[in-house]
Formats: sequence, structure tokens, C-alpha cells
Amino acid sequence: GHYRSPLNYMRVSVAASKQRYDNYRLLMDLAANPIFTAGVTASVTSIEEAEKLKQEFFNALDDDLNTPQALSALDGMRRLGSRLLDEVNQGCREQTENFLSVVELLREHGKLLGLNWQGETDLSKQISDFVKKLFEQYQAARKGKDFKTSDELRKQLGEQGFTIQDTSGGSRIIPKR
Repeated sequence: GHYRSPLNYMRVSVAASKQRYDNYRLLMDLAANPIFTAGVTASVTSIEEAEKLKQEFFNALDDDLNTPQALSALDGMRRLGSRLLDEVNQGCREQTENFLSVVELLREHGKLLGLNWQGETDLSKQISDFVKKLFEQYQAARKGKDFKTSDELRKQLGEQGFTIQDTSGGSRIIPKR
């Protein structure tokens, strides 16, 4: 709540806050992912939304440090980043720069609220050439509807410390936490 309100500590609130933070971190980790699917499509997401969210964030801080409202703006940035990433994964490469810009906005504005991004990882440094090849083979197997092979490759990627997230925009490789 607001800093002038009494603090209401509940385990559910702590768990929800941790999930919120993990969602922010996941988007930042995905921003470093060098593996994108191919193809070309047109963008439907406007980057002007980022400027609106940035203004909402600073308006919240100017409104007597209204932290819940500021966090709501950060949530909006995360959702916008996720939409942009989905477009990149669907082949809209021109959104890559916008996606990375929104992630940087989230990172910088989160720091203003004291969110500690220490321990951030560059996912591209974590993914070995072997894992990249496995992931490419996984994507090819799924595209070819060879689900037995894709399941085996998913298992091998799991043994390497990665999980696969299949979305409507394509597959993503994510380090296990």
C-alpha cells in the first residue's frame, strides 16, 4: 500500500510480490535471448504506449509516492514488453529495438522503486552452442510435427538446465530457476 497507510503483512501479499518481481525478471532474461523464430509479419503494437506508461509511473511518484500506482505502471511495461516479444517471435523483427527499449524502461524505473536487479544474467552467455543446436532441432521437429523427437529434445534441454515455453508466437528457451 501507500507509505502513509499501515503495513498489512500477509503471506499471500509476499507471494504475489515475488511473482510480480519474477515476471519482471523473466522479461529481462528473455530480452537477452538470441534465439528468435523466423518469418515476417506486420506490427500491431505501438511503442507510444511506453511513453504513456513512463508518464503514469512518474505521475504516481509525484502523487505523494503512490507506490501501488507506480507498480501498476511497471506491470503495464512488462505486459507491453511481452506483447512486443511475441511480435518479434512471430517474425516482426522491427519490434526488436522497441522490445529492448521497453525492457530498459522497466529496468531503470524498477531501480527507482528499489527493485534490485543484481544477479541479472545475460541469457546469451548461458546458452552454449550445444543447447542452441538442441533448441533449433526442437523447433524444427515441432514444425515438422515430429512430436516424439521434440519431446526427447525437450527432455535433453531440461537435462541441460533449460525449459521450453511454447506460445502462440513460437517457442522460448528459459533457464530453470
